Amino acid sequence: MHVWGNTVSPHFLGLVVSPKDGDTRAANIAFIHGGYVKDDEAKNWNADDLLAHIREGNDAANEDRRARGFPELEILGWIEKPAHDVTGAPAGGA
Repeated sequence: MHVWGNTVSPHFLGLVVSPKDGDTRAANIAFIHGGYVKDDEAKNWNADDLLAHIREGNDAANEDRRARGFPELEILGWIEKPAHDVTGAPAGGA
């Protein structure tokens, strides 16, 4: 991860990469114990506040990237804002 200019989270377990030459895809494997969130708490989440928190973490990581000579990353926004599904249906419907 450091060779690619990334920081390593304490939750980092491993990295899966393609064995093919020239294939630069990779998947970061991590475990984050999120715990249980009650519906009445989750409905009050604010996706914009969450995005701001992610950006703050990225700012610190960018300092590390700059110091090691790697380009910075920019968090532009959500592709799709996260939302809490009170029905509990799996993504894509039941």
